[in-house]
Amino acid sequence: MMHMAKTFKVLIVCFLLGHATNILAQEPLVIADDKLFINEIHIQGNKITKDHVILRELIFSEGDTVLKMQLLPSLQRSKDNLLNLALFNFVNFGITHLGENRIDVNIEVIERWYIWPIPILEYADRNFSAFIKNKDWEKINYGVWLKWNNFTGRNDLLSAKIRLGYIKQYSLAYSFPNLGKNQRHGLSAGFNINQQNVVNVATRHNIPVEYKPWESPAQVRVNAFARYSYRRKYFTTHSLDLQYYDYQVTDSVAIVNPNYLGGGSNRLNYFVLAYNFNYDIRDSKIYPLEGFNVKIRAEQLGL
Repeated sequence: MMHMAKTFKVLIVCFLLGHATNILAQEPLVIADDKLFINEIHIQGNKITKDHVILRELIFSEGDTVLKMQLLPSLQRSKDNLLNLALFNFVNFGITHLGENRIDVNIEVIERWYIWPIPILEYADRNFSAFIKNKDWEKINYGVWLKWNNFTGRNDLLSAKIRLGYIKQYSLAYSFPNLGKNQRHGLSAGFNINQQNVVNVATRHNIPVEYKPWESPAQVRVNAFARYSYRRKYFTTHSLDLQYYDYQVTDSVAIVNPNYLGGGSNRLNYFVLAYNFNYDIRDSKIYPLEGFNVKIRAEQLGL
C-alpha cells in the first residue's frame, strides 16, 4: 500500500513538472535584458520632406521599448512604409548602441525628383490608323501636364494640366494627406474642364459622324471633386468622395441628335457620392512579394 502511495506521488510530481514545462515553452519569460529602449531617432538626407512625415510611417517612436527579437522586423516594416510613400529612392536604417540597452535609430533617405513637367502631343482621332487614313492635322492636341510631388515637403501633390488644340482641357488638383496633430486626416480637391468644337453625333457603318455647329464650343464638360480621408495607423484608409459632373452642348447638337444627352436636352448634371475602404499590408506597392490589398467601394449616383 505504501509502495502504491509513493508511486502515486511520483506520478503527480511528474505531471506538474510536465505541465509547468509546457507553460514555460508557450509563454517564454521576458527579462529586462531582452528589451531595448529607443533613445532618439536621427534622420538624414531629407532636404525637402519634413521630419514628421517620415516619423509618421515608423512602427516605433522615441521613448518606446521594444524586444530585441522584434527590432529587425520593426525596422523592415518601417522601411517598407517609407518606400511605399514613393518619396524616396533609397531608405537605410542604422542602430547606435549607447549601453544599458539604450539605442539610437539612424535613418538615411535619398529623395526622388519631385517636379515632373510632361509635354503633351497627341492625336484626338479614334486610333492611329484612323488618323493616318484621314490625315486631319486639326485633330492634334498639345500642351503640358505638371505633377509636383511633395509640393511643400508634406507628401502633398499638386497637379495641373493645360491641353490646347482639337480638345481643350484645363485641370487643377491638390492633395494633402497628413492633416492634424497625428496626421490622420487628408483632404483633396480639384476641377477639370474640357471643351471641343466638334462632336460625334452618330455612327454609320462603324464610322463616327462628326458635327461642327456654328456656335462654339460644341460641348463643355466640367468635373469637380472633393475628398476626405482618414488613416488612423498605417494600413487602413477610409475616404469619402463627392464629385460633380456637368455636360453642356449647343442647342443645334441637341436638335441633330436628341439622344445625345437624352430627351433633347442640352445639359446634364449630377452628383456622385462614394465611400472607399482600402486595407493594404503589401511590403511593396510597386512590386509586392508579401501581403495583400483589399479595396471596397460603395457609390451613389445622383443625390
